[in-house]
Amino acid sequence: MPLPGIWTASAIPSDFFPPGLALWKELLNKTAPLAISGAFYALQNQASRLLVGRMLSPSESGQYTVAMNLSTTFGFLPTLYCSSIYPILSRYHKSDRSKFRQLYRSGFKAMMTIVLPVALLMSLTAGEIITLYAGKAYLPAAPLFTVLVWTLIPQFAGPVLYRTILAAGQQRFLSWTSAAMLLVRVGLYRLLLPRLGIIGAAFAVWAMHSIGFGIFGAIKATRTYVIDWLRSMLRPGIALLITAALLAIIRPAWLAAWVGGLVTYTLSLLLLRSVDRSDVERIQRLLKTSGLR
Repeated sequence: MPLPGIWTASAIPSDFFPPGLALWKELLNKTAPLAISGAFYALQNQASRLLVGRMLSPSESGQYTVAMNLSTTFGFLPTLYCSSIYPILSRYHKSDRSKFRQLYRSGFKAMMTIVLPVALLMSLTAGEIITLYAGKAYLPAAPLFTVLVWTLIPQFAGPVLYRTILAAGQQRFLSWTSAAMLLVRVGLYRLLLPRLGIIGAAFAVWAMHSIGFGIFGAIKATRTYVIDWLRSMLRPGIALLITAALLAIIRPAWLAAWVGGLVTYTLSLLLLRSVDRSDVERIQRLLKTSGLR
């Protein structure tokens, strides 16, 4: 399916390639959306840094850099996990759709179970974390970091959704979404930074992620994945609210907040029966049979 306004190999006539090279057309048709999506992602990050450097003061630019670096600290975890299960996802999409759905659902559930308490505790102890990471001079970045840290949720869900879409052979949707996310982020940076200052960057990043998941939710072929992601947050979300309420009442020191928060969250998950042994066993079994464990 050609991408609107973007060249792809699908626009090349079938007789363009000499006999025996038609495989190249199929290869380009499958990989072009990935290349375009990757280019948009790189352009998005570079354009954002450029706009921040030009529209904010040097001190605000430094605060932005510290907050952004901290808010992406754990981004390697979902990528590492999803890279491991991707071959299994691809195989099950062709051979067993039921197991395919079970596996990506387990991925969403595992990622959300991990990321929600981390986002909560990092936001509650933003000042202490920034002081440890960059020093007291960057404490003014705490409000920005408090908002940005919650983008860990789409950061953890995104790789699962991305690999699921790839495994299903639906990569043609990635280019459209990446283009929309680029336009939203850059456009909102230009609109919000002069009016709201550094905090405008946080709202722009949140809007960008919302647009991305919103597009996939609007597309019929990928809507199920987004719905399953939202469902995966239900019980962990309840456990998170219990943890947040307890911490708000007790107001412990930051280190005690981390220890007590994680213990409370874990106990809440157990009481809600959110930690399903079958999910763990399923992932272990799949990794073992795939030779990845």
